[in-house]
Amino acid sequence: MTVEGRFIVKGEKIKPVTFKSLEEAERFVNKLKEAGIGEAVIEEVKEAIYPVAEGVKVVKGETVYKTPTWWMAVLLTERFKRREVAVYRWKKKGEKWSRKQKLSILNRKHWEKIKQIVDSLLEELEKLGVVEKEEKQ
Repeated sequence: MTVEGRFIVKGEKIKPVTFKSLEEAERFVNKLKEAGIGEAVIEEVKEAIYPVAEGVKVVKGETVYKTPTWWMAVLLTERFKRREVAVYRWKKKGEKWSRKQKLSILNRKHWEKIKQIVDSLLEELEKLGVVEKEEKQ
């Protein structure tokens, strides 16, 4: 699962501020203390960060690949109390990831049907020499 740690600094006199590293968060807290702004705490939040639509909760996920412009992941999501497994593909435009494809997998029977067809078509490509057969370990 692709997981990014985030550190949130919270305090009575400040709005929550998010940092990517603990060191950055600690430096910020020290500066607050030096400025006499008050006490602040650091909380670590570990969650998968995927660019899904608002309202979609990522329960679990794993990145298949990520390049500077393309990102593919398989996610278990929840929305409106309904869970599903979906394969997402995003393209980066500027600084923002935008969804280009989504394949929802309804159940194991649906997945087996998709897998059977994909395996069959990959065999055809292998026969043509377009893709190499998977190496045996």
